Amino acid sequence: MQRWRADPAKAAAIDGRMGGTPSIERITQDWSEHVHFLYARAQTDPPPIRAPAPCVSDSVGVSWRQRRTEGVHLKTRQMTLIAGAILGAAVFAAGAQEKVTSQDHSIVATKDLKWTPIIKGCEMSVVEGNPDAAGAPYVMRLHCVNGTKIPAHWHPEDEKLTVLKGVFLVGTGDSFDAKKLHAMNVGDFTVMPKEMHHFALCKGDNIVQAHGIGPFKVNWINPSEVIPPDAKPTK
Repeated sequence: MQRWRADPAKAAAIDGRMGGTPSIERITQDWSEHVHFLYARAQTDPPPIRAPAPCVSDSVGVSWRQRRTEGVHLKTRQMTLIAGAILGAAVFAAGAQEKVTSQDHSIVATKDLKWTPIIKGCEMSVVEGNPDAAGAPYVMRLHCVNGTKIPAHWHPEDEKLTVLKGVFLVGTGDSFDAKKLHAMNVGDFTVMPKEMHHFALCKGDNIVQAHGIGPFKVNWINPSEVIPPDAKPTK
């Protein structure tokens, strides 16, 4: 039995327009043309159906010509359903692709960060979000010079810290105590629970990234220990 094949020229024309990243409109147009081409081809050159001798009816009174006509219509419906299913899948895939590419995407370069001094030897930069907003996520970075001490303080929400540069030593308690410090190296991570009193010491040029859910606030245990960023060095 000779199997039906699509016109190579027609298929090449359709495949040529499918190059690159097709839009939903182009996919719909191409497959609509392909479905009509399948239907016309089946009508003009239907697949052969084996049948008994001409004008001989079967047990239910249906001639072989009627069975042949029904076979053509069945074959046409099958091809239309297959093409429709492919069309639906193509439209769904294209729609999913457009949904992904339409989402906002941004990259924050280190050189573009804006730093604000907070205490003597330390400055802070917001990378993403608004640390002051309640219930909103944020990402920020703390940059401190070698030897900077961060006095004991606490936050109203959990603080998650990752060391990006240098060595960051952190301890818990109501006042700075070098004996309680634990060193965190580059890549180390910790979670400081909300309202836990803690302090820190920076070794080397130090950068720590903090993220969490706002609001982010620093409550000093003993404000007199905090050295303002513009304070002159003591003699």
